[in-house]
Amino acid sequence: MRDGDKPFLMFRRNWFIHNITPRNASGWMQMGVWMALFAAMTVGFAAFDSARPADSTFGAPDAVFLVGLLVWTVGGIWWMKSRAEVIDANEVIRQKREAERKSRRGR
Repeated sequence: MRDGDKPFLMFRRNWFIHNITPRNASGWMQMGVWMALFAAMTVGFAAFDSARPADSTFGAPDAVFLVGLLVWTVGGIWWMKSRAEVIDANEVIRQKREAERKSRRGR
């Protein structure tokens, strides 16, 4: 997939800190579907959990839901990163500062 066709942009600051944003209508649609499925999973668990007795403690269904949320979140981020054009934010900032420095010298 060419960078111009990718549905997401990822602004990377370092190996761990990054922001992923939708780039176009396709990216917004894919992110919307991902969030709708996430919301459906959460609402389904809330309905299941409200049917349990009030005095029940943390148990297997809660652990399965939390592990599912973790897997869904990490999987979604991994999936979006693989379909994102990567922009090194530090390089952009460095270029901007260099351009400002050159423009100040020209005065």
